[in-house]
Amino acid sequence: MGGRRPLRARRRGPGGRRRLRTLGSGHIATFLHTVVRVTDPERSRRFSEALGLRSSRDMDIVHEGVLEATTCFFSLGEQENVLELTYDLCGDLA
Repeated sequence: MGGRRPLRARRRGPGGRRRLRTLGSGHIATFLHTVVRVTDPERSRRFSEALGLRSSRDMDIVHEGVLEATTCFFSLGEQENVLELTYDLCGDLA
């Protein structure tokens, strides 16, 4: 695991909340992006843009020559591609 140590919950911090800390490197874990399956891609795109997200790229998912799904990635401020909307054309993607 490249020398990283797992996150551990601290005892209670201010206000009785549990706080996470790292052991070793001092880095907190981050996520790449969130995937949301949608049934109406255009409506979902408009909704995401109304929330302040900006469309950063679109991508088709093709398997054996068949278009199975389309994805649209959204960015927020300086954070690139934080949200992926996936529209499943075949109805069988897990």
